Amino acid sequence: MNRRSLCDQSLLSPTRTKRVSNVKSGNLHDHWTVICYMIGLINILSAVWMLIAPEHWYYNLPVGVPESGPLNIHLIRDIGCTFLVLGFGLLAGGFYFI
Repeated sequence: MNRRSLCDQSLLSPTRTKRVSNVKSGNLHDHWTVICYMIGLINILSAVWMLIAPEHWYYNLPVGVPESGPLNIHLIRDIGCTFLVLGFGLLAGGFYFI
């Protein structure tokens, strides 16, 4: 890709106008919006589980977390906060895609 082809692209790309036309036709959500909402909600639910009951999360998560090392509640809560921020970021991103 050269400099001229990058200059020809504007901030209002054809996908932006396509999304506006989808809203006019009654289709409010495209597939990326739905994916962002679903993954964001999963992250938020997992974060709430980590923050409220870190020991329960550690021993009952089906992927075998106890085999990876001893229980560290501080680390689990840090990861829970990260998941919470990522979840809200994905919800905001999904809202932006509308």
